[in-house]
Amino acid sequence: MGVILTELFGRLLGIGHDGQLVAQGHDITNICANVEFTVAAESPANTIVTSCQFTKADGSAMDSVVHCDVFVFADAAGLAVGAGGSTGLTAGTNGAIIDTITAKQHFTFASEADGTLDLDMDDTGTTAWYLGVKLPGGRMVISPVVQMA
Repeated sequence: MGVILTELFGRLLGIGHDGQLVAQGHDITNICANVEFTVAAESPANTIVTSCQFTKADGSAMDSVVHCDVFVFADAAGLAVGAGGSTGLTAGTNGAIIDTITAKQHFTFASEADGTLDLDMDDTGTTAWYLGVKLPGGRMVISPVVQMA
């Protein structure tokens, strides 16, 4: 455990090595602080892979599985929900889809143990999409444009 901040009702509270809040030696906040996106070019099969790397507060890669909600938006502000592609999103080489909450719009995914997740968008149209990843702590991070050609 990192630095002890205070004792409250007999419980030791502190900040862990990864910037998370710790009580009695157990993490009580998630150490996942951000996600970095890499949007690949569209493949001949009308698929664009958006690679996600979940990171800790210090910028280093996560070393555990991250569960997150992913939304498909029609704008970069995340104000307009889109209907993502012909088949919606699927998990690529890294990660797994846990649940489809709303078809083509809202999903739950799990990353690999190294914090990587590939999101595959299939579409035969020319629509632009943005992927919103809601981190375990509640923060929403919007991807660069995923532009179908």
